[in-house]
Parts: sequence; C-alpha cells; structure tokens
Amino acid sequence: MAGHRTLRRPGLLERERSDGPASLSEAGRLALEHGEVLVPEEGIWRLYVVDDPLVPIPLVHASRLESEPVYKERNAMRDARKRGDKRVQPDRIPEMLRRCAGAPVAVSKQDGHLFQLVEVAVQGAMGPSSELRLTLDWSDEAVLRLSGQLPHDDQVARHKPMDAVLDLPAALANLTYEAMWKRLAAVALRLHPSELDRWQAQAGRPVVPVPFHSLPPAARHSLLHDLEVPASEWSALGRFDPTVLKAAPVVPPTAADAQDWLEWLQWESIDDYVLPRGLEQKGRELAARFPQHRPQPLTTIDLLIKARAERDPRAWFLLAPSDLGLWS
Repeated sequence: MAGHRTLRRPGLLERERSDGPASLSEAGRLALEHGEVLVPEEGIWRLYVVDDPLVPIPLVHASRLESEPVYKERNAMRDARKRGDKRVQPDRIPEMLRRCAGAPVAVSKQDGHLFQLVEVAVQGAMGPSSELRLTLDWSDEAVLRLSGQLPHDDQVARHKPMDAVLDLPAALANLTYEAMWKRLAAVALRLHPSELDRWQAQAGRPVVPVPFHSLPPAARHSLLHDLEVPASEWSALGRFDPTVLKAAPVVPPTAADAQDWLEWLQWESIDDYVLPRGLEQKGRELAARFPQHRPQPLTTIDLLIKARAERDPRAWFLLAPSDLGLWS
C-alpha cells in the first residue's frame, strides 16, 4: 500500500511530574537501543501490512519510494482526474492501515529500523502484494514467526526476505501448551475437547483414543502417533493451515481394541526362542501398557496354538523348543 506518510520526532524523555526528574520513554529506549532518532518526514512511502488476528499492529514495514516532490504528485493526480484519466484514480486507504496512524514507535520486521506512522493520507495506491507465512512453533515456549519476501522497487533485489519473531498477542500469551495440544488433537480426531479431558483424567496425562486397526505398526509398538490436523478456524486466533501433531500418545478407545492390541504386541515381541515362563512375563509387561482397559494376555497354550496355525517365521521360536520337550 503506497500513500503519504509523515514522521515526527518522538518524545525521548518523559516525566511523571512537570517539575520531576526525566527518564527515557519507550521511544527513547528504542532510540538508544537501535542508535536511531526519528525525524519528521513527508513523502510517498510503501507501507506493508499484515491482516491477521495474531498481528495486532498490522503495519510491519515501510520503505520510501523515490518520486517527485509530494506537491507535484498531488498536482499530477489532480490534473489527470480533470482529464478523465481513470487509470490514476487513487484508492481509499484501508481502515486497517488508518488505525496504525498515531501508534507508538515501531521496529520494522524486515530490517529492524525504527519508524512511526503519524498521519496517513485519505487516498493512496495499492502496491504489489505478496504472501508471508505466519508460523506458531511451540517447544519450550510459544514462538510466533513472520517470514517470506516483501516486494521492493530495488532493481537489483526485487524481493527482500523477511524473518522476524513477533510479540505474542494476549490471545496466545494466555494460552497454555496443553490447551493448544488438546485443541489440535480434537480437530484431528473430530472429537469434542471435553472427550479428551475425560481420557486425560483416566490416563493422568494428555492422550488420544485411536482404534488399534487404524494405526501403522510403528505406532502400535511405541503408542505414539503423528496426527494429521486439517485446516481449522479458531475464534480468537484466526485460520490455521493443515499441520501435524507429532508423537501424540495414543490409547485404545475400547476394551476390544485393547485386547487386539495386546495380542498383536505379544506375537510381535517374539524374536528368539522362548519358554513359557518368558512368555508369561512378557505378557504381563505388555498388558500393563493398557491400564484403562486391563486386557488379558494370551496364555502360552494360546500362543502355541497360534504358532501351529501361522506361517510366520517367528512361529518356529515357539515350536522348536516345544518339540524338543522344553515346554513340559
């Protein structure tokens, strides 16, 4: 968005009382930190705005456009309108940008320079648009990052990269990791968050119920599964693209699921010659992984019958010691 902009020198000092001691204002602190002091300036500027609820101050960068003096630009546009030239009809400044006028001194998210929009013209011209990516990462703490490329008039670098960490808005600062995790899991599984609250109360930790037969072998072994989360709309946070909730702890949703899961794990755990005592011990260990349902392990006789019916190579690990009389 290109338009007229005026910059003024901010108050670098402030006093609690008119006769009291002076101290650095927020603008003064930024000026000292960045080694810059703003000076009043009027001209044609390209203003870059981001329209997203997670970016409370949408103006993220400003760059001056080389042009004729402002009064010449205004006269040229006025004369063109008189001639009926519709190609130069100005656009109305978006309300989103007008709200930025008079905001405190800001730091450019593209190059780190200070700027302040004091006043904006009623009309301007829409500049080239671009797409930026707003990413919320959460490991030890929430990090909101704005990245991408901004269009510039520089003939050498027509697009300049942006990669900036933004301050967290209140809607995110007050959101816990657990609440975010639960909301994403609920979207992925199409469950109400209260259903996940119930499972968490049973397990004593955040978990998701996923049917045994829908899981790949790796997830059946680890009881961890990557959940595909579709695009979702959050009332206070806006729209999120599809994502993946990594390594979500999974539990069987029903007793039948738990039983099938345990029996599968028992068979999969056989990777060497075994005796009944070892099988019984392993069965108890695996059953303990499903405390919500308490499934019953297959007995050694059940496993031996299964081995005789299976053509799985691991069946020999049971049949050989049995045929040798080691099971008696």
